[in-house]
Amino acid sequence: MNKKHTSLLLAMAMTFALGLQGCSKSNTITPTLSVTSDILGLADTSNKSTLKQELVKTSGPGDTNIYYYAEDGKRTIYENQEAQCIKMSPVTYKGTAILDLGENLDDSKIDSSNAKVYLIDGNGYYAEELILSENAQKLDGPWEKGKYTYTLNSGDLEWNNWDYYTNIDYERDYNSGREWSMMGGDGNGVYYFTLEVSGITYDGNEVPAAKIPFAVYIYGRSSADLGLSTEFIENTFDLNYTSGKEQSNEIQWVWYTENQDSIKDNKPYLNDPYSDYFSVIWPEGTDGASITAKDVTVTLSSKYGDEYVLSEETAYGEKEYAVISHENETEIIVTYQQWAYIPVYSTMTISVQNGEETVSTTYDISSVTAYMVQTGGGGVTVDHTVTTYNYYGVENMTLNNAANIYYTLSTIIDGTTYYYAEDENGNGYLSMGIEQANAWGFKSIGAPEDAWKGDGTEKYHIAVCNNV
Repeated sequence: MNKKHTSLLLAMAMTFALGLQGCSKSNTITPTLSVTSDILGLADTSNKSTLKQELVKTSGPGDTNIYYYAEDGKRTIYENQEAQCIKMSPVTYKGTAILDLGENLDDSKIDSSNAKVYLIDGNGYYAEELILSENAQKLDGPWEKGKYTYTLNSGDLEWNNWDYYTNIDYERDYNSGREWSMMGGDGNGVYYFTLEVSGITYDGNEVPAAKIPFAVYIYGRSSADLGLSTEFIENTFDLNYTSGKEQSNEIQWVWYTENQDSIKDNKPYLNDPYSDYFSVIWPEGTDGASITAKDVTVTLSSKYGDEYVLSEETAYGEKEYAVISHENETEIIVTYQQWAYIPVYSTMTISVQNGEETVSTTYDISSVTAYMVQTGGGGVTVDHTVTTYNYYGVENMTLNNAANIYYTLSTIIDGTTYYYAEDENGNGYLSMGIEQANAWGFKSIGAPEDAWKGDGTEKYHIAVCNNV
């Protein structure tokens, strides 16, 4: 056998050996983790707007009574409420999340000792706004037949107050800071959260991460006497509308609305009483006259994976879109109104099937408007403490001076606090902070006299009115 044949045989042998190694590696089982969750957190504010740790009688608009559940399960008013100081129950959890890797596995090869459970951003919240307890971050129980049972307990999820310290009579006020609110979450006291679990291995190979959804329901007073109410009025539209666009050799999309703010923003608004007209102008030689609503799909999507497909008419009789077709163009009129706080839909995809051809386009949209913020707290034990001054850390703000607050800008360099200041020509410089004492005698570093003082109205068009 000559050298040429020998080299060829060696090359074939190496290729075969490498191929066997590849086959061996591909046969390694890396299971997929699936999750089924019915975890639900429950709490009742006893007819208040936020879940205080202690409740006392208060005054204000609407029903100010404090309620409890009697043995018959009915909500009952406490007698002699003026003398009551009621300890509130925290959020309690029921249900479980079943983490499933599949039955045909060897449990001894599953290792979750280094697994991590953590809260991820979702609709209506950012992960940093809440704190998940260390116990809830671990998977320290057994796996049985490829399954693990995960639970949450009272106190496992709490709002993050970033250690901002609030004092009344030199003692921490337990009712201050961010709290669970029956007007939070989706605006009706329903919070939807998503955990993610990663770091599980099987036979040494890491299993892809999976999500654990769960909800928290906060029950309390009706917000009818506190919040804004809107009567739903179905959108109307012009049956004779056309884009007026000339046909060309290509498909063209045109969007129109009567909402001038939406036009300026170059973005369709779903949370307004105006219909949005989306026109598909067909190329010359294409007939679109036979297209109906059944040929059109309108899908709303959020950045967190929520999707909603509009209906020509819902089970409640609400019409969410309509289609009018002409030979040269098709009008898709979106009449759907999105008034809920969440999900926050950020894109709308419109797909139209014309014979064997399907065309689609995606628009950035706006689906939610924030017109009211409730953070709880405020240093009192009663209701209506929908204030921001303790949670956001605006020092020395009280109900009397709240409408005239300003802010300063500071930084810490080598352990020393400096404040931004400007000279008479507008040139910026840093000025060292000075020691100050607050109303309770606690000393802290505050702004010097020359510190620049900003007013939120000049840049951001916001203002503090009373205590909101």
